[in-house]
Amino acid sequence: MAGHSGSRAEIAGIEHKPLTTEQLAAASLDPCIFIDRHCYIRGKGGRQERFRITGKWGFQSEVVQCFDEEDLTLVLKARQLGISWSADAYALWLTSCNQGQTVIILSQGQRESKEEMRRIRYMHKRLPPELKRRTGVEAQDSHAPDTTEHLEFPDMDSRIISLPSTEHAGTSYTATLVIIHELAKITMAASLVAAITPTMADSGRMIIVSTALGFSGTFYDYWQNNADRWHTGQIVGDRGIEGTFRPVFIPWSARPGRTQAWYEATKRNLGEKKMKQEYPATPTEAFQGAAEQVFDEFDRYSHVLDASRHPGSNYEVIGCCDMGVSHAYGHLIEVQGPMAFIFDEVHVENGTVEDLGTAMADLMRHHGLDPSEIMVYPDPAGVARNPQTLQTDIDVLKECGLLVDDSSNKVSPAQRVEIIKNKLKRNHFWLSQDCPGLADALEKAEWKTRAGPGGTKIREDTYAKDGLYEHPLDSAGYGLSRIYPPNTAVAIETEVAVATPVGSYSGSEYGG
Repeated sequence: MAGHSGSRAEIAGIEHKPLTTEQLAAASLDPCIFIDRHCYIRGKGGRQERFRITGKWGFQSEVVQCFDEEDLTLVLKARQLGISWSADAYALWLTSCNQGQTVIILSQGQRESKEEMRRIRYMHKRLPPELKRRTGVEAQDSHAPDTTEHLEFPDMDSRIISLPSTEHAGTSYTATLVIIHELAKITMAASLVAAITPTMADSGRMIIVSTALGFSGTFYDYWQNNADRWHTGQIVGDRGIEGTFRPVFIPWSARPGRTQAWYEATKRNLGEKKMKQEYPATPTEAFQGAAEQVFDEFDRYSHVLDASRHPGSNYEVIGCCDMGVSHAYGHLIEVQGPMAFIFDEVHVENGTVEDLGTAMADLMRHHGLDPSEIMVYPDPAGVARNPQTLQTDIDVLKECGLLVDDSSNKVSPAQRVEIIKNKLKRNHFWLSQDCPGLADALEKAEWKTRAGPGGTKIREDTYAKDGLYEHPLDSAGYGLSRIYPPNTAVAIETEVAVATPVGSYSGSEYGG
């Protein structure tokens, strides 16, 4: 069973005691045992060291178990956590200890694909003789550099193929496992996944491991589509229905030895945005790092509650809305002193003001509220009269049965932004999961800019008018700025200091 052992210099210091029948069986059946007890990696300074994935590095064992149990695994991670090594080690176990396996590893480019294979061959050379399979692809010179991108184990009818990402990479094989590294940085990510998926065997599986690169792209879409099953404090998220990815997030602090002092020192060198991208504490931070978003205080996992308004609540409720041309939004806000809970929204696409007003009234009745008693704050520009109908938008909303504030009191966009940012900073602002449009806008809205001298861009104090995210932000801003006017917002904020919503919105009482 033993294959080519490599040069003595490469495996210096490793003395393998013969494995017992029980030890061999355990390593063959369990990838975590195979890796933790028998694999070596290049450590600090290039020194070989045991690949310990238990104990302080237990998160790696948890991730490897997920690789082995799930058909589809999606890993969002901070840097330098050993997850790429873990995926490569899992591929080595799968092909060394299981018959008929074909693992395709796709990386960003040729250099990266060769590095993945170098890691696998490095671990293979240092395995105990009882676990090291005979290879079918060998360099003629045993001291030649490891540049082969195929590693085959003929006795197992298994192989590992490492390729750079192209539109048709790996499509000539039938894969039992596909591993894609750094999907967020692959330009043709969508077409790559679309091309490789049909080549997977009926029981084929896929592992995607990547850092983040802003609020867009295939990797971000995959994460968002599955992120509701990951919760703060988890490494591996909850299992979803068949055909969905199991989300895994690993923060910077998972690595042993990383302290807050280390984080602050590293941040001084990298800057805050780069630090969030490379060493995130939450998934939101990971995606924020490559974006220039307005509300960087917003974290979907902290500010979005799996809850709605309690039907017996006595807190005041107000409504607000913005009549966009293609996207109109309305929101309902429960006012808890200095705290605001936006508990529902309506989104009308390519509709009329009447459509928005009717939807708002229906939403209020859905929550047991009387539309004639809930004050609604619309876009102040709604007082303008339509030359065809001779009606204002506010007139139309009133005809829908809404109680509408028709004063011309205006708050500037910059002031609305500042009110929202202050609320987020102080944990005085939450929204329900029933407000997906507002959550997306708070997460993704970018600063408005104007042309400056020499082709530079000057950032303004409000968000860009992009035709989508502006409307839920406008709607929420109209309501919050009337509850907490700019000249009193600071005073209101300092009256009460609380860290959670009044009346706790967690637990079955609130449906969360």
